[in-house]
Amino acid sequence: MKIKDFEMTPRIPKSTGMEVIEVFDDFDYKNKLENAYGDNGAKLSGTDEKIRKLMAKAIDKGEWKPEYYPKPATMVATAMTGKYRQITGFTTRSAYILAGKDTMFIYLVKFFEAKDEDGVMQPSNYWEQVWRTKENVNGEFDYIKTPEDKENIKYGAKNALEKGNYTKGDNDTYSKKDITTVLKQLDVANPSDNWINEVRAYLGSAGVMTNAEDFDVSDNKKLEDSLIIITKTFGSIKDPKMDSQVVDSIEQGIVNNENAIRDKLEKKEPYNISVVGKTLNADIEKSEKIRDSKKQIFLDIFEARYKRYKIIDKLIDDGFSLRDALESLWRGQKPDEEEGELYDN
Repeated sequence: MKIKDFEMTPRIPKSTGMEVIEVFDDFDYKNKLENAYGDNGAKLSGTDEKIRKLMAKAIDKGEWKPEYYPKPATMVATAMTGKYRQITGFTTRSAYILAGKDTMFIYLVKFFEAKDEDGVMQPSNYWEQVWRTKENVNGEFDYIKTPEDKENIKYGAKNALEKGNYTKGDNDTYSKKDITTVLKQLDVANPSDNWINEVRAYLGSAGVMTNAEDFDVSDNKKLEDSLIIITKTFGSIKDPKMDSQVVDSIEQGIVNNENAIRDKLEKKEPYNISVVGKTLNADIEKSEKIRDSKKQIFLDIFEARYKRYKIIDKLIDDGFSLRDALESLWRGQKPDEEEGELYDN
């Protein structure tokens, strides 16, 4: 059956590096699929029993419309003529079995080499892994992933990294950029540092991870004279995002403790600002370089900001208003626009 044969256009599975070859509405899965249940390669857990029963009930009553189900069953051809390998939709197939049906609705797809969003050519088995993982994850937003979904994403990311054209760095881990690219392919819209950390931890990597949990430094005698204490975990000599966050925290701490700092200055008493840094899972040599360089990096950022603030402050004295000057515009604002005009906001 071809797509054009449907009275209403079905939900056509779409993914980079994949195309739909044919649609079977009565596929003999019992005799034509080579793979029984086993290692999924995209999902750690088995079929969803609750959904399976709901599907089976709908199938039994003739109310099941698989062509519009958001997570379609798909398969690829094998080297043996007439034999196929199912890659997604195992819960769906299980529902057909539960309903006592000998055939099922399924899409035949194939995968091909294609470039990822960074322009790197990835092999067909990479895109198959991406598709399988995406179809086994519920929800579209990375901030509402369930623990089970996160485990499946990490599992899929591991397999995709290993199948794709990615190489590990000197610290035996994949780069943040490569992990981010893979996570985006798996529909994690904005991979945070925590996502990067979790994927690296899942890989068993000894590489450096950033943005780990802050750690307790209360009651430490070395910090008795510190009015401001910032704790951060660092993973590289220069981490612009993390370094900027530290300076942000220092500046806010200065504002919050203005009177206390002024009092210390007048009395000529110590008023330390302490950044307690930690390097997580880093080689000793790299940890030492990070420790040796961080203080100067913070000072350089603060000095550069201060010079900018002074200029802005003088402009404000001369009548400059950011509120009056700031214009917010959007380009390609609408979902269906790739370029588009500039829109007022």
